[in-house]
Amino acid sequence: MARPRTRRYTDQDVLTVAEAAAVLRIPLRSAYRLAATPGFPVVRLSARAYRVPWAGLQAWLAAQAQAQRVASSSPAQEVTHA
Repeated sequence: MARPRTRRYTDQDVLTVAEAAAVLRIPLRSAYRLAATPGFPVVRLSARAYRVPWAGLQAWLAAQAQAQRVASSSPAQEVTHA
């Protein structure tokens, strides 16, 4: 099955939560939960209108990837039982 063509965004673009969900390939409901997470780059325009800056989304994704790399490269800690 061929993937649908996606739009090319620039650093000046601002996405709706639905567009961000499509880019992240997650359900819309999950995208709204993510938008409520501290640290996620979202701008609340009104009680029902949210926007996600493209540049902020890219930076957030890079930070998440970096955190994953650091977490996976740190040595496992031994658990001792008394």
